[in-house]
Amino acid sequence: MSGKTFAIISDIHSNNDSLEKALSIIAERSDIDQMICLGDCFALGPEPEKTLQLLSGLSDCIFIRGNHDRYLLERIWEQ
Repeated sequence: MSGKTFAIISDIHSNNDSLEKALSIIAERSDIDQMICLGDCFALGPEPEKTLQLLSGLSDCIFIRGNHDRYLLERIWEQ
């Protein structure tokens, strides 16, 4: 019996350099079945636009909204 192999990323906080490194490590693996991002992709970090562009290209990734992501979305809707 074999199961799925997951790559989990979390708490990126707009740190695009670290995200790129993590994604390159994941790309080197041939056994990853699914990638999941556990949220907090944005806020507090240096490059939110670049991080958004990179994450937007991950078509097979499951995203779960984190508390910082929720806060940003609420602020956007309030404006």
